[in-house]
Amino acid sequence: MLRVFPKDQLHQRWQITLSFTGYPLLAECTQEKPRTIRSRIAPPLKPMPSDSPSTLLQSGNALVGQAQAIATQNFAAARALWRQAGVLFQRAHDADPGLHAAAFRLGQAWIAEAHALQKEGSEDATAMWRQAALQCEVAFALDPHHAVTAMHIASCYAWAQDADAKLAWAQIAQHLQEEHAANMAADEAAR
Repeated sequence: MLRVFPKDQLHQRWQITLSFTGYPLLAECTQEKPRTIRSRIAPPLKPMPSDSPSTLLQSGNALVGQAQAIATQNFAAARALWRQAGVLFQRAHDADPGLHAAAFRLGQAWIAEAHALQKEGSEDATAMWRQAALQCEVAFALDPHHAVTAMHIASCYAWAQDADAKLAWAQIAQHLQEEHAANMAADEAAR
């Protein structure tokens, strides 16, 4: 059963960290620490002493840029670059599990893999979309005001054909976007 809270309660409920039992229902929020989700992209790695999370994120972002540049000409090579970036994002997330950017970029790497599986017609695509959604939920728990993360989660659940979860996350994203727009307008009016 999907339970949607009024906007005034919704904002308060997302101030706490989330705990998931399959669906990201607002009623399931607790104060537990978010769990780290492991992927097929990379096994857990111990960070090298010289590998700071920001360095790993920059390196991963560079690989994503290279992959995007060649994706239309050579999808297999682009996919290999996306996977390499995913390994770096996993290492950044392992090095600092509390860093939203690392958790979110890892979720985006899994989204890229889910897209690739979908394109191949793989039966594993739906499971990968769910895995990507769960990783993005970990990122959202680290920054519960990040509307873009909520939109990514809604999109993942749409691809995974989970209409209830998609609707819940789309409503959260819409609320956060409206809140952000109101805050921007208030800041502008104060100037």
